[in-house]
Amino acid sequence: MIECRNLKTIQGIKRALLIAMAVLVLANLYLAALLTIRNVEKLTEWPRQPAEVSSLAGESEVEIELPIKFADALPSKKIPENCFAHQAGNTCLLLPSNPYAWLSVFDEVEVLQNPERPEQLEILSLTGLWTPAFGHFLSVLLLAAAWRWLARSGWGEDRTWLNGAWVATESAPQRIGFAGMDAEPITEAPGSRKAVIFWSVLFLLIAAVAVPAAWVQMRSDPLQAMILIAGGAGMLLLALYVAAKTFTRIIYQDQTGLLDSSLFGIKRLPWSAIADVKLVNLNRDAQRRYDRSHSASDSRPATLNVYIVSDKQGREILRLSENMAPSLAFNALLARLRGRTNTIAASTAMDESPTIAAGFPDQPDARKDFEAEWSKMTSPVAEKRKSLFHPDHRGTLLGLLLMLAPFVLITAYLCYQSLWFMYGAERAQGHVVEIKHDGLPSLIVEYRPAQGETLRIESDGTEAYGAFQTGDALIVYYDADNPENARIDLFLELWLGTMMMAGLTAIVILAAVLIGRGLTAPMLRL
Repeated sequence: MIECRNLKTIQGIKRALLIAMAVLVLANLYLAALLTIRNVEKLTEWPRQPAEVSSLAGESEVEIELPIKFADALPSKKIPENCFAHQAGNTCLLLPSNPYAWLSVFDEVEVLQNPERPEQLEILSLTGLWTPAFGHFLSVLLLAAAWRWLARSGWGEDRTWLNGAWVATESAPQRIGFAGMDAEPITEAPGSRKAVIFWSVLFLLIAAVAVPAAWVQMRSDPLQAMILIAGGAGMLLLALYVAAKTFTRIIYQDQTGLLDSSLFGIKRLPWSAIADVKLVNLNRDAQRRYDRSHSASDSRPATLNVYIVSDKQGREILRLSENMAPSLAFNALLARLRGRTNTIAASTAMDESPTIAAGFPDQPDARKDFEAEWSKMTSPVAEKRKSLFHPDHRGTLLGLLLMLAPFVLITAYLCYQSLWFMYGAERAQGHVVEIKHDGLPSLIVEYRPAQGETLRIESDGTEAYGAFQTGDALIVYYDADNPENARIDLFLELWLGTMMMAGLTAIVILAAVLIGRGLTAPMLRL
């Protein structure tokens, strides 16, 4: 019996997400209805005063021109420092700008006045009034679509393909994956995982920039801030979903059929349901469009092949990457799938129904010795891995050493400099004479060498130096032959550059090790 993962955790996450989406839908409906009622009240009950836009004073304010009598009657108002009214009897006022109002200088507009709070004025703009309400309604539709997709996604479910649809395994008569023997599990290839990691990190960086930027402008432009937050969070969640599914996906098989398992659910597919398997290039249409019309600066879309498994009605029931690991087990699985489709094709041509559930190309009755056939197809003969220092890998070793040499030498030199200042340089008593606050605090330390004039040295900027005060004493290391070549006796001043370069060198060494292992990997032979 194939051991399956516990789905209770993802079921709980699914319920929590559905509840959160439902709450957000209700909140957006409430806000949309509230804004609609307020807008109707403004349009029907608030008095209006003709005015003219005289200047777009800034991002948060708009300068308008209106009659002096109206302005004098206001309990409180904000008047710009320089007011140049274009018409006699008019004056200028500053009103809060609406980020959704489309305004230009010299536009003839109407100003709405709150009858209950006469000092509250607002420029009448249909876009300014209705864009926020429309944004909330749109959010409701998007959340409803996401809720529907999640509810029907099969998260946390164990399902079996039966009669053209996925049904709960508990109610399915076919027990896929419950046989006594299961073949070697198949997972996504390392290349696919590396690509997923790259895009996940990229989306994480985008979200890390978008969410704080949205939070900053939440007051000035709440709708745009919400769109940025939703977009950044959506990209991040999508990346996490794809990464989790890719890294947890495992495909099993036994005499009864296939089992596609991941963190989000389990799909069971009987061999009898498989009618066809095709290698499809998902970028074929894009490549054809490129071939018909493209410029020299464009790059042709890369080929993206996947195996699509379909049933007798041509419906897609399983999708596999072109390369999965281990490759021998995956090739054997493809052979089994093709053997199944060839059997169906031959039976159809003879006007007979298929008489076997599934089979390898050369084995008509796979149920009798499934394990033996599978072992024969997936038994590789691997060469012994040769060391990177083996004569056959001299070129690879030389290339990796040339790649590493600059990083290692620079790190060693920086480490030598730090140690030399600590143990080989002269020392002088210094004092903090100034603390600069250009962004991060930095120290200006004055010191006097044994021979020579008083000199100054400035530290790097860091929050760690915020606790220092003018007059604090610090030791300064300096070169006796060149007293201006000095360093302050602080850990960051002595070792920060060395540590940063050492970290970069460690990353490069790790990359070199991985490259070396890949280039020296033994070839597998059947």
